[in-house]
Formats: sequence, structure tokens, C-alpha cells
Amino acid sequence: MDALDAPGEAAISEVTGHLSGSGSSARRGRRQNASEDDPKAALIDAICRRRAESAHVYADPTLFKWYDFWDGYVYPGPEIALEDAWFSQLSYWVYGDIATTIRTMNADSKCVYDSPIKRLIGIGFADLVDYETKQRRRVFANGDEAIYVWHEDIQQLGVYPWSGRRCDDDIDVIHFSVAVVVGSKHVMPFMKNLCSQKEHKHREGYLLEGKENTYTHNQITILQCETEPIVLDDEVHDNYQYGDDAIVKLHLICEYILNRNGIDQIKPLSVKMLLGQAEEEVEEEM
Repeated sequence: MDALDAPGEAAISEVTGHLSGSGSSARRGRRQNASEDDPKAALIDAICRRRAESAHVYADPTLFKWYDFWDGYVYPGPEIALEDAWFSQLSYWVYGDIATTIRTMNADSKCVYDSPIKRLIGIGFADLVDYETKQRRRVFANGDEAIYVWHEDIQQLGVYPWSGRRCDDDIDVIHFSVAVVVGSKHVMPFMKNLCSQKEHKHREGYLLEGKENTYTHNQITILQCETEPIVLDDEVHDNYQYGDDAIVKLHLICEYILNRNGIDQIKPLSVKMLLGQAEEEVEEEM
């Protein structure tokens, strides 16, 4: 995605600590004409502007909550480890499609200022995502497992699955939440691109030495969308500069479909048992 996050307070303080002035006017939302009477604001503006000009989108690896799950992982035994690996893989498939969408949307931009997608706010499975602040603690990966929609009464993330799709003999279904800061005229193109076909590679038999083939998939349906105005004076926009375009916060709740004939071969038995799919295997063997 060619992504960087906004400069942190520690990095800014390291450079501006000896200067007088509040600097607050340069911290939020747009490029500033910093006052000569506030050298601190001018320097902060330069730091934030340089960051915005160095990336296509604001994003931080920790927004992908499974990103560092395996750092320092303590092996809990085969069954739990397989489940952890599976839910980690589910998240990576979703992460990949969202990252591809952002990269495609921003393909012709030079930096954040002219990018359609300005900032990735978050991606989540267990809870609705929102801006991360100092007061809002991050959810650790093992608290963000995807929940299978296997019954019509399951309304994960508070949305009724009006598509009527749930786990059955052919598909598995999960839901996820994603939010971005986007140019207001790019809301519909982003949604359309998110739901479009995407390529993936697969090795036959799931083997390292298996022949690699390229396929297409189209697995995302938007169940709910909300747009909110951006209030640049909010703390959540400290040190972010989005340029001069009209922007909004776009929050989507989406359905993700997985074809069972492509994944059941590697799905852990414990997950199949949870979904009532282990019995199907026993019947097939008989």
C-alpha cells in the first residue's frame, strides 16, 4: 500500500522540544500556512507535510491485529495452535483484499494529498472498528477472531445478514468491519472496487512444491455502509494531513464468503466440528 502512519508525538517532541509556541495549529488535517510568530507550528507542519508526501496512505501495521500475533508465540498444543493458525489465515485473506483495494484506488496518486484513500482507520472481526486513541486500548489479535455466521440469528457486528447467506454445504461465511478516510467523491468507487474480482495464487495440493496457478475470487458483499463528516480539530487527526479534498469517514460492515471446496482440505477438524461439518466427512468416508 506504500503506507506510513502520521508522525508520533515522541518523534515530534524530539525535534521541537526546545522551541516555544503551542504548535497546535499545525497538527490537524490540512496543510497549514504556519505563522512566523509560532516557529514550533511551522516545524510541526513541515514534519507532518513531509510524512504525507512520503506515502500514499496513512496506515500502521498494528491496525492489522493479527500482524504480530506470532511474535513470542507460546505453543499451547496441536489443536489450539491449528485453530490459531486458521483464524490467522482467515484474517490474512481479508486483509489482503482490503490492501489490494486501497493499492488499486491509489495507484495513480503521488502521495496522501492526492490519494483517493487517505487513511486506513482499522479492520476488525469481533468488534466495530474506530479510530485508535490514547484512551482506547487496542484489541489483541486473539480477541479478534472471525465469527462464523452459521445460523440466521447470528448478527455479528450488529448487522442482520440480509443476503441470506450463512455457512452451508458449499460456503463458509464470516463478517468484518473496515473504516477509512476517503475523498468524498471516491466513496462509491472504493465500495465497488472492494467488491470486485481479485487475483490470488494457489499451489496445487497446498504443497510447497505444487504447481502455482493464478485464480480470481470475488468474495465480499457490503451489508451496511455509513459515512461521517471529518472534524479536523478532533484529537484522532493529530499530525495527519489529508490535503485539500473534501473527505469523509467511511465505515463498512461486510460479508466474506469462502468456498468450502477450496478450503476444507486444510480447515482444522475442531473448526469443522464447531460448524457441524465433521459429521459430513464421516458420512462421506462411510
